[in-house]
Amino acid sequence: MRLYHPDLGTEYECPDDDGLLAVMAESGWKVAPEPEAPAPGLAPEPVKYAPVESKPAAKRTSSKASTD
Repeated sequence: MRLYHPDLGTEYECPDDDGLLAVMAESGWKVAPEPEAPAPGLAPEPVKYAPVESKPAAKRTSSKASTD
């Protein structure tokens, strides 16, 4: 569970434990709101990769340049 402290301006990730949450609430920590959804133009889109087709290896020729 995510908590935030309005005076400190920080967030803290803690386990879902009622006793711990009660102590944290007395210290001023509150349950953090869910983050807002990003604008559609700024949201990352999932990448779809095309399957890889194996091609026969091309023959390599070695070219030796003569240095005279």
